[in-house]
Amino acid sequence: MDHGLDQGLDREGVTEGRPHRWSLLLEAVVGLARTGQVDDLLARLVHLGASLVGARYVVLSVVGPDSVEPSRLFMEHGTAPGPQEDLLAPGAWMEVPVRVGDQVFGHLRLVAATTFDQEDEEIVVALAAAAGVTIENARLHSEARRRERWLAATAEITARLLEQTTELDALQLVADRARELAGATVSWVISGVDEDTLELRVVSGADIDIEYMRTLPLDQSMARSVLSSGQPLRLDDLAHDQRISRHGLIPGWPRLGPGIVVPLQADGARGALGLGWEPEDRDRFDRLESALPAGFAQQASLALKVSQAQADQRQLAVLRDRDRIGRDLHDVVIQRLFAVGLGLESIGRLPAEQHAQRLDDAVEQIDETIRDLRSAIHQLRRAGQTRDVHEQVCDVVAWSEPVLGFRPYLRFTGPVRTGIPDAVVPDLLAVLTEAISNAGRHARARSLRVEVSVQDDAVTLVVRDDGQGIGDPSRDSGLGNMRHRALRHGGRLTLGGGVGQGTEVRWEVPLPPRATA
Repeated sequence: MDHGLDQGLDREGVTEGRPHRWSLLLEAVVGLARTGQVDDLLARLVHLGASLVGARYVVLSVVGPDSVEPSRLFMEHGTAPGPQEDLLAPGAWMEVPVRVGDQVFGHLRLVAATTFDQEDEEIVVALAAAAGVTIENARLHSEARRRERWLAATAEITARLLEQTTELDALQLVADRARELAGATVSWVISGVDEDTLELRVVSGADIDIEYMRTLPLDQSMARSVLSSGQPLRLDDLAHDQRISRHGLIPGWPRLGPGIVVPLQADGARGALGLGWEPEDRDRFDRLESALPAGFAQQASLALKVSQAQADQRQLAVLRDRDRIGRDLHDVVIQRLFAVGLGLESIGRLPAEQHAQRLDDAVEQIDETIRDLRSAIHQLRRAGQTRDVHEQVCDVVAWSEPVLGFRPYLRFTGPVRTGIPDAVVPDLLAVLTEAISNAGRHARARSLRVEVSVQDDAVTLVVRDDGQGIGDPSRDSGLGNMRHRALRHGGRLTLGGGVGQGTEVRWEVPLPPRATA
């Protein structure tokens, strides 16, 4: 609202005659319509209620989901009356409902400075009615914006999945975007070929050991219920739901209140997307329409189906390429080696002075054959590289468990699957392997923590143990190799701890700058 109207209300709202007060009310209603956010609108309503009728105390209580009990006292204005004050006198106070459509949205309670008259009541009733219409319009506008964001996220996922990406990358993107749009604390995706092969695939928003969570049974999970019904499932208290309550015992898993699970389905249900909120964020859960994440999940499922079809096509191309390479090996390499063998067998029938030349020719042909073999092997390896860095790091950590005698703690932060450049991955894995090996061979560690993070400008690998610490770093060639692998990408290696204090290996590599539009 304009500052001039504020001054007019404060100075003249209760002293001028009836026409002027209704004129100010009209201006106030126009000002309410310009207020975009519902919370700002409600705060403005309380201020206007006090100013237009000269109330000394105004409070707005918003009705809860059951339409009976107030969910919160949204806003107060002025000083609340004391317990000894007499509010039973006529005109001492009034209460007006604020209706949005056919529902009571809240109650506006006002305490008079002196007494309220009939005109005061008419003004407040008119203000509440206008506020109800404005709140409804603001809600519709807010819902339209939310729908636009969900649609934009669906379009983004579709575009990303049409690129060459792995299924886990795609599922992680679905979980990340759904959590951001819903304002949820945590999200997760469970999928499988059918209900009997369900497994946890990705988690977003929780600092947990996902490999351990994947070992938990899913035979009684909410995902199975959703897959059976094909309908979204809303829950008021995830922390006490037997199907997920055991997750609360996992380090890093948040204390959850309400949640929703929606099916991921395309030509039949194949998985479920879950969203959970902390108890203090229940308002976000209450405002979320189940149709939004359900529609998002359905479109994401179609995109995943297209992505899987593309992955199948790429795999088919790999198999065809392998067949071609196999034929080349047979037609070229094997035949060439056979020819070399025949040439060597004929040396005995040649004059002695030609033996050296014939051997040189054979060696040259064998060298050329070896180069062809290496080229073929390289093509096979490159064509078969479909595992992302997240899975490869998990493989290294799993490999280390029998070596160390315990399971290391593993944590991922940021877009690890999509944010690490391909050129950095081999060095990151090599450094991780070397650091874990050092902890197992030399440090006598009893626990080990591995953290891989992708921030805005760097990839960071941290390996921390509680062993006997670093001796003489200058004598360890492994550390030199790790440092060299950081320097080649413009990064650095730093060591922490000391003798008897454990060891922290921090390997950081800067990310290339992102292209800007």
